[in-house]
Amino acid sequence: MSCFKTSETISKLKTLIEIPSVTGTENTIAEFIEESLKKCRPNLIYRQPLQDGRFNVVAHFKGGAGPKILIFGHMDTVSAGEGWRRNPFSATIEGDRIYGRGSQDMKAGIAIALSIAENISLDRSKLKGDLVIAFFPDEEAFSAGARKFSLEFPPVDFGIALEPSFGEIVIGAVGKLVLECEVFGRSAHGSEPQKGINSITEASRFISAIDNIKLPSHPHCKAQPFMPLRINGGKDFYSPDVPDYCHFIIGKQTVPGETGDSVLGSLRKLYENLNFASRFEFKIGQPYYPAYRLEENNPILQKLIAAVTTVTGKSPSLSFDDGVSDCNILSDSGIPSVCYGPFGNNMHVADEWVSIEEIEKSGIILQKLLFV
Repeated sequence: MSCFKTSETISKLKTLIEIPSVTGTENTIAEFIEESLKKCRPNLIYRQPLQDGRFNVVAHFKGGAGPKILIFGHMDTVSAGEGWRRNPFSATIEGDRIYGRGSQDMKAGIAIALSIAENISLDRSKLKGDLVIAFFPDEEAFSAGARKFSLEFPPVDFGIALEPSFGEIVIGAVGKLVLECEVFGRSAHGSEPQKGINSITEASRFISAIDNIKLPSHPHCKAQPFMPLRINGGKDFYSPDVPDYCHFIIGKQTVPGETGDSVLGSLRKLYENLNFASRFEFKIGQPYYPAYRLEENNPILQKLIAAVTTVTGKSPSLSFDDGVSDCNILSDSGIPSVCYGPFGNNMHVADEWVSIEEIEKSGIILQKLLFV
């Protein structure tokens, strides 16, 4: 198998950066990725449509009898924002850096995947096992693409998100929950508030008490607190009566082993212990990302560690992320997954960049894992 082609990968990355793909507008870049993969003659390539007209791109390359590996990532970026000293959509190269929106997060990973697919097309016999390449829209919002893929995906043994991982291999992450609550009080005239049950007062008392809930921790992650996000109650106009309805939202990151049901249970227990006069109804809202952690003895993870060590000269740290990604969704669906990819700096802010050297290292490492 020929070596990793860095210059061609940089050329692909420049084209990808020049295609704006802010969340919700990914179809143009998806079509470019689809056409690029078609040129590599995969055994199968198809779209997975989302309800809003966007789609996943999935390509399947048949290999030898080795493990079936999925490399994946997202096509969308956050908006460019303000404060750029360079055009965010022109892929400016300065020394080892390529500047542009999405350069690090994560169009460099897409470019690497396209170069690997191109290498496969030159000599299919060197692919150790089947390879699935999949790219999704909407990761920066609700992970709609990954959720669609998780419902219907080809058999794979391991997944690698080509997200920036800063030299480490991310083997786990916190989860994320949105919890909604409706509070039903009783209305009364404002001159006789004692005859009513003020839903806003009741909600405020509950929210003030949530810090008393004992939070579970994890050996690789501290306990994650509740965070009130929004509260609405009363009428939209002035009315001299006791508000009988209130709605509030609480956010919470979770640790491995902590589930939506267990968190709901802790809220309901608090409600019961405080003897509220009003009725509370809880439910899990969206988005919901389960926490996950991959076992360190996973054999394919060990092969990835060996590849990183061989190429870089040092064994990579195995890290636990404090943010969510598509890895949470795919891990929960039964695909053991990690994040490993090239990095730079200024992710989600002005003058985002990725290192050319790290792109080359990541490409070589992935080919060492995938190719004979």
